[in-house]
Amino acid sequence: MFPLSRRTLLRGGTPLLGASLAGCLASNPFGCDSMDSAVVRTKRVTLSAREREAIDPIVFDELPDSEREIARAAVEDGEYRKCPAADPYVPDPLTSFAERAAAHEGENGHGPAYLKYDDAYYAVGVSIEDQSYAAFPN
Repeated sequence: MFPLSRRTLLRGGTPLLGASLAGCLASNPFGCDSMDSAVVRTKRVTLSAREREAIDPIVFDELPDSEREIARAAVEDGEYRKCPAADPYVPDPLTSFAERAAAHEGENGHGPAYLKYDDAYYAVGVSIEDQSYAAFPN
């Protein structure tokens, strides 16, 4: 038997490592598909005075700081996305924001929740993995 050098060992292991990662990368090259993601989407909407009176919006200024970070990111980027499959858990503020959105969802549990951010209103849709908490308008 001949002694293996570190270089020989590393060179021989490279194909094995590449082969073992190939299936993971090929099946999900971005690491987080819609069934594995937690998403908060927002869309600015114009509501009449009558429509504003008819809704019970989530008020940004009344949110806990941790949920404000999520709402701010969703408003600024149009979407806040977290990947629970990559991170082994869904952060508590995201779960509590999802539950809050579900409680503020439209009539009969259908339609978006609304967020009042400064003086603007946003439709909010929230889904975590395969569960929808608030429907996002098309």
